[in-house]
Amino acid sequence: MATRKTEIEKRLEKGSEVIHTIRLNRGTIIELASDIENDLSDIITWCFYPGKYNVKLTPQERLTKNGIIFKSIIINKLDFRDKIEILKDVILNKKPDIYNNYSHLIKKITSNLNKVREFRNLMAHASSDLSDKFLKSINLNTYKRSQEFQILEYKKGKLIKHKFSQNEIESKRWMMISTMLGLWQLFALINKDYESFTEWKEISDKIPS
Repeated sequence: MATRKTEIEKRLEKGSEVIHTIRLNRGTIIELASDIENDLSDIITWCFYPGKYNVKLTPQERLTKNGIIFKSIIINKLDFRDKIEILKDVILNKKPDIYNNYSHLIKKITSNLNKVREFRNLMAHASSDLSDKFLKSINLNTYKRSQEFQILEYKKGKLIKHKFSQNEIESKRWMMISTMLGLWQLFALINKDYESFTEWKEISDKIPS
């Protein structure tokens, strides 16, 4: 006859499942956001120190020696928010034809970049909710399917609870992938590679909104 689990054992089991889910989702979001910020840094750097364009190479592989120096001692010391603003200014001043002809794309990219930045910061800095109240709301029999979790943000003197389902996290992830593809479209435009621009756009258009 199986022994019944104590309340402490149930709480520990639920807590373990929640911690695993939060760590997995945090890692996915933070890693993807880091890749996006790195692509942003490379595009800004490229505008000042363009190298040999080859669509088969990633932006960082195309950087010149001076570009690598510029990125490492200047661009990488800026925060994400500053880089987003710089991207707009760089395109406006160095590529005005792109800024004027693809203003909708640039606005969408910068808007999504700010969404990525804000969500990355939330996932990186908010604390996990492992309170009795939240853990009691979890049904382990269905948790592996729903994988809901809650994180706590302390902002402007208030405690804000953010609850996420896997569907919501998946939606955020698609938004981030769309943002990355937008940066790749922009990089193709900067290099007058309209074929690659069209390919990235077609892929991006198929992403769930």
